Amino acid sequence: MLFPNFRSILISSALKIDLYNKGSASNADIFMIDFEDSVSMKDKNNARHEFLVNKNQIKTNCGYNFRINCIHSIDGIRDIMFLIDNSINVNYILVSKASSSIDLKLIKNLFVSASVKPPKLISLIETAEAVINIDDIAKYSDALLFGSADLSLELGLPPTFINNLAYYRQQVVLCACKYKIPAIDTPTFMLRNKETLTMDVLESKQIGFSGKLAISKSQVEIINEMYQYDSNDVEWANSISHIDNNITGILSVKDIMVGNPFYKLAQKIVTTSKK
Repeated sequence: MLFPNFRSILISSALKIDLYNKGSASNADIFMIDFEDSVSMKDKNNARHEFLVNKNQIKTNCGYNFRINCIHSIDGIRDIMFLIDNSINVNYILVSKASSSIDLKLIKNLFVSASVKPPKLISLIETAEAVINIDDIAKYSDALLFGSADLSLELGLPPTFINNLAYYRQQVVLCACKYKIPAIDTPTFMLRNKETLTMDVLESKQIGFSGKLAISKSQVEIINEMYQYDSNDVEWANSISHIDNNITGILSVKDIMVGNPFYKLAQKIVTTSKK
């Protein structure tokens, strides 16, 4: 299931001030400031301060996006209170190590209790517990993002062995599909290898992911281009999109079997490709 506005999420450390303007000016669908993995424990407070001082460098029309620390940690709570206390206009929060719907309800309730509009939540599925509770998490999420690094650590696998995580990735896609929300794939960690990124995105799209986390501005263009219907998809859709929506039998169009599900998909492809 493709979502045109969820092809790419570009993430940058809150401490990398020089990347703020470059990142927000990129063609990434979502530009996100990171308070978590890219910031050491001793620099957490400094990261929040640096964002507050330099946030005007970020170009945004709909609010800021953040990856916060685990809500079960003191820094996760501090991240939320920082955003509320400083009246930051928050669009999306990427919830690190989401473990159940309780985490998501807590975050939203903290904003509501402060009479602040709660942000949309992207749940990061990166632990065994999250995979086990994924249906419960997805039900209260606005998107799911698969995190291979931490899950690989739990399983004792090198993070480059992404194909060994196929079962867990598919769970993310299926649950996202069930609740009609975007499924975002783990990043490609080889920064300068376009061939590897291209192969990763192609395989990811075939599984059913609608987008991918980018860890470098150079990855955004390839990700955006590939996470959309290609010319062959659009040509096929245009050839059958005129068929009656209510057909109950099976037709043959240009030697291709067509039934009602195919018609509905064709209509979706035509509509999406025009955006």
